[in-house]
Amino acid sequence: MSLVNLLFGTRAPGPAEIGGFEMDVTVSERHSRTSQITTSPIEDGSRAADHIILDPESVIIEGFVTSAPAQVLPIGVFGDAGTLRVIDAFDKLDQLWAAREPIDLITGYQSYENMVIVDLDLPREREIGLRFTAELQKIRVVQSEIAGLPGTLADDVEDSAAPTIDAGRQPTNAASSGSQSFLFQLLDRLP
Repeated sequence: MSLVNLLFGTRAPGPAEIGGFEMDVTVSERHSRTSQITTSPIEDGSRAADHIILDPESVIIEGFVTSAPAQVLPIGVFGDAGTLRVIDAFDKLDQLWAAREPIDLITGYQSYENMVIVDLDLPREREIGLRFTAELQKIRVVQSEIAGLPGTLADDVEDSAAPTIDAGRQPTNAASSGSQSFLFQLLDRLP
């Protein structure tokens, strides 16, 4: 990474990095931005749309790791080293996914922080390398805070409530005709 990229947080087009893992070739990048519009029904039968919620940013990267990266020496000199390089790339991507930890993502357009791998496709198609697809999504880490309140709710209720009195057993009184419901009185008059 050049000094300009380091200072300004951008990266010239080239292979992407996922959590420090740099692929040989970035086949494609898809940067996705979506949002949700909240709606509420209103009296005339329509819906009012008055708020927009931004969904987390997501990026889908299709990358390729070759068994023989560009080098000065001929490819055949390393023998099984190319196969081991592909297996190492497979293991590294699998570990990044399984760790469930936020990672940094550097693409040709933008650098992202707090990204997690939500989908990782690692097919075995060729012996010359590993072509994979990774979908990453940004997570927002929040922290809860406890606010102090003056006094406590229990103290306030205790101060304003009437004291409790043990009244013991009390007999019940029959309901008077004046306290009966209108419907009960109407049905009582029917023959």
